[in-house]
Amino acid sequence: MTHPLRLEASGLESVVKNIPEFRVPAPRRYDVEFGNVISHETGEITRIRFGIDKKELLHALFLGITRSGKTNAAMIFVSRLVNNVGTRALIPDWKRDWRRLLKICKPSRFYNFILTSSIH
Repeated sequence: MTHPLRLEASGLESVVKNIPEFRVPAPRRYDVEFGNVISHETGEITRIRFGIDKKELLHALFLGITRSGKTNAAMIFVSRLVNNVGTRALIPDWKRDWRRLLKICKPSRFYNFILTSSIH
């Protein structure tokens, strides 16, 4: 799904013209599925699933503005990789958001490092 640029600064406006046409991937199965493709023309959810195969994955990066769902999307993605595909995940966790995955991920495959700046 695409959307116009969202800015966190007041007084700025986004104008979108001539949105490019995106190619929808051919239906198939993936090792890790993200969900269904949303049509760029109608905005409706299609029946086409989208995801990534284990052999295509080396690193993952989730980018977006504040409160856009980056952490939630990354947690779902990592938990599916660890539990369904059998990969390992190393997470540096300075905000302590990832601790809840310790309850649902296989402990031998999920490593959560809680980083802190406290001085004793």
